[in-house]
Amino acid sequence: MLADVVGEISIKQKLIDELESSQKRLRSMRAHYEEKLCTLANKIRETEQERDKVLANLSSQFTIIFPFLDHVTILFTLL
Repeated sequence: MLADVVGEISIKQKLIDELESSQKRLRSMRAHYEEKLCTLANKIRETEQERDKVLANLSSQFTIIFPFLDHVTILFTLL
């Protein structure tokens, strides 16, 4: 009877150890995931800023080269 209780305690202690190990692994994976997510969000933000700069630059170049372009766009919109 005492041997059975000791055996069950041993089994439950193993289960607790495995659960703690799994929780530690999960916390580590979560931290890694959140770090990657933050890095990707920053890259997206930087890419969007770069895109906006390029589009603004192109827009200003077209305005200099084709100053009448807004009027042409309005004309085609009306048609």
